[in-house]
Amino acid sequence: MIIRRRIVAVAAVVGATALMWSDGAVGVWQSIVAFALRWNEPATSSVMGARQWGDADLHVAVWGAVAVCVLLALPSPRAKWQGLICLLAWSWFVELAQPWFTDIRSRQSVDALGNTVGIIGAYAVISVWARVRRARGDAGSFFAGSERTEGLAARER
Repeated sequence: MIIRRRIVAVAAVVGATALMWSDGAVGVWQSIVAFALRWNEPATSSVMGARQWGDADLHVAVWGAVAVCVLLALPSPRAKWQGLICLLAWSWFVELAQPWFTDIRSRQSVDALGNTVGIIGAYAVISVWARVRRARGDAGSFFAGSERTEGLAARER
């Protein structure tokens, strides 16, 4: 189970990096926005006109999803913290390196902030969710193998 989670986590990081370093992602995002405007213009046009942050919300969603995959793949709280710091550093590097790999994208501090908000938000959600489930005693198989203490308890039996 933990091997599959690690494979998914690596694939998520690689996929997010490829998405951020591709010019095609901008075209896809523009198509989604155009579809939303065509589909329900009265509801979406006011929202799209008020958006000052560009695609920072997309960065929050993408890097938040990647962080969930990475955090669930790591076995201990210390590894989760190390993974969180590495993922934050990598997401900032990806944002800084965008001009090297794309023709139409540029460095934007708001996007880097979106990356950070997504990653830290995912960590907060996963941490609270895991604590609530452990407090209830129903951690089940979803968090199996995700804590170092679980492995110690299994060896003591």
